[in-house]
Amino acid sequence: MRPGILGSVIAACIAALATIVIPGQANAGERIGDCEILLDHPHNSGHRPGTVDADMRIRCRTPQKYLGVESFLYRESVNPGHRWMVTGKPSKAENAKYVTSVAFEDCQNAKYQSKANFLIIDNAGVRHERFDVWSPVVDITCK
Repeated sequence: MRPGILGSVIAACIAALATIVIPGQANAGERIGDCEILLDHPHNSGHRPGTVDADMRIRCRTPQKYLGVESFLYRESVNPGHRWMVTGKPSKAENAKYVTSVAFEDCQNAKYQSKANFLIIDNAGVRHERFDVWSPVVDITCK
C-alpha cells in the first residue's frame, strides 16, 4: 500500500469513529461569553437506577443576570412515526453561575433522544438563546 493511501484509510477510520454516539456523553459545550451550555445524551441513570435521563446544564465562571434551561427526553414509540416525550422540570436563576434541568423516565429498551432550550441574559442585558438543541439518537439497553 502506498503511503498516501494508508493516510487516507487512517483518516477515514478516524472520521467513522467520530460519528459513534456514546450514551451518557454530552455534546461539546458551546461557549457564550464566560458560560458554557452542555447537552447530555440520554443514558442509564447512575443516580436513579432503572431510569434513563439526560441532564442539561449551563455553567458560567461569573454570575449572570439570568440563566434558564429546559430539558426534554424523547423515546421511540412502538407506533411507527411517533415518539413519547418527557419534560424535565425547567430551571431558572437570577444572578447565578449554574443551572441544570434533568428529564428522566423509567427505562425501556428503545431509541432515545434529548433536546434542550437554553437562555442566558448576560450582565450587559444581552439575551443569548439556543433553542431546540438536539442530541443524536441513542440506543438504550436497560441495566
